[in-house]
Amino acid sequence: MNEKYSKQEVAEFIRRELRQHGDWLCDRFVEALEKNGNRITGELERSLGWRLTEPSDGAAGLEIGFESYGRFFEIKGNDRLRKLNDMPMSVNRIVWGIKERKRRKKSTRWYARNMYGGLGRLVSRLSAGISEDELATIRETIKNSELGKHGKVI
Repeated sequence: MNEKYSKQEVAEFIRRELRQHGDWLCDRFVEALEKNGNRITGELERSLGWRLTEPSDGAAGLEIGFESYGRFFEIKGNDRLRKLNDMPMSVNRIVWGIKERKRRKKSTRWYARNMYGGLGRLVSRLSAGISEDELATIRETIKNSELGKHGKVI
């Protein structure tokens, strides 16, 4: 595509991709919480949300929000990695060959894997550029919003 795009068209394209990514990411978070068995009250899932931000410089951004304890229990779940060097069972159990009963821990990884894995997806979608169909839709949206500003009926 050798066509030039206006700043307004590019900004609208980025906003559309960020909206789509926000929906996709929240869906992945909910799926991960349910799959890992971390859903108890559903309060964390209900608190998940996103919003577009537009600072004064005109660059769009995406903010993801949820209850803060959701991130804490993921970080707390990594304590087991720190304990790998601890003695796994008492010496007496090792000598006599008594197996230790281990309780399987729930997976608490729901945020980092989806958030940072999703960034690659977002970057590839943005770098792929604007398709002809998307460009036509964006131009129509911009045209309609400008008509609405001038008091004409859309």
